[in-house]
Amino acid sequence: MALSPADFMSLIQRVRQREELAATELVEHFRPQVLRAVQHRLIRLGLRNQVDAEDVCQTIFANLFTRLTAGELTFQTPDDLAKLLQRSARNQVYDELRKILAASRGGGATLVGSSSESEDDFARIAANESTPSKIVANAELIDEIFRRLTHEERLIFDQRNNKRDWAEIAQALGSTPEALRKKLARAYDRIRRELGIELPPQT
Repeated sequence: MALSPADFMSLIQRVRQREELAATELVEHFRPQVLRAVQHRLIRLGLRNQVDAEDVCQTIFANLFTRLTAGELTFQTPDDLAKLLQRSARNQVYDELRKILAASRGGGATLVGSSSESEDDFARIAANESTPSKIVANAELIDEIFRRLTHEERLIFDQRNNKRDWAEIAQALGSTPEALRKKLARAYDRIRRELGIELPPQT
C-alpha cells in the first residue's frame, strides 16, 4: 500500500528517533523495489552467482539508517527516497564489482559470458581496466550497451550470460548457433558505431 506524504514524513521522523518498528516498516515498504534493482544490475553485470542480493540490500538500508539518524538526509515524498535507494542500489553493486575485480586482478576476471569468444566484448571491457574509477566507468558503459540491445538481442545475451552454449541457445530460440553468433556480433558493431567507442582488441 502506498504511503501518504504525511505517513511517510511521520515514518522518517520515527526512524530518525531510532524507533526499531519504524525501521522495520520502512524496510518492508521499500525492500521489494530495492531488491529488484539490485538483482537486475547483478544479472546485467554477470555477478548474480558471485554476489548475494540480500546482503547488498542489507548494506543499502544500513547505510540509509546511519545517514538518516545522523541528519544527513531530507525527504519530502516517498518518491524522493525511492530515487535515492535506486541510486544506492546502482552504486553498491558497482562497489561489489570493484571488490571482485580487485580480488581477481591478474587472474583474467570474466564478468559476462566467455571472453575467449569474439562476440563477448562486455567481458573484455570490464577486464581491461585496473583503477576503481575506470571500473565504475566501464560498468556504466556495460549498462548503456545493454540498454541499446533489442529484445531479441537481450534474449541471446542473457542465455550466454547464464553460461549456456550456442547449441542450447539455438535450440531454445529456434535458430542456428552461427546465426545467433552473427546477430549478437552485429549488435555489438551497431552499438560501437552509436556510442563511438573502441573496444580492446580480440585475443
